[in-house]
Amino acid sequence: MLTSTWKKNDKKANWLILSFSIIVFLIVAALGRVQVNVDLGFDVHLFALINAVINSAVSILLIAALVAVKKENTNFIKN
Repeated sequence: MLTSTWKKNDKKANWLILSFSIIVFLIVAALGRVQVNVDLGFDVHLFALINAVINSAVSILLIAALVAVKKENTNFIKN
């Protein structure tokens, strides 16, 4: 097994994680102010609708999986 070069609470790791987090936050905040006006020829809100449909389907599947696990329903698993 390989040993890690950084200890669990290493200061270098903490500074690296903090620095990276701040840099990514600043980039995302800066990109939030950028606006590109492009005519794509269709309603771009269609992407939001597709995203909502996918999220709904995933949430229904997750709830169904949770119910199946709670009931210990393993009929779909073949040994």
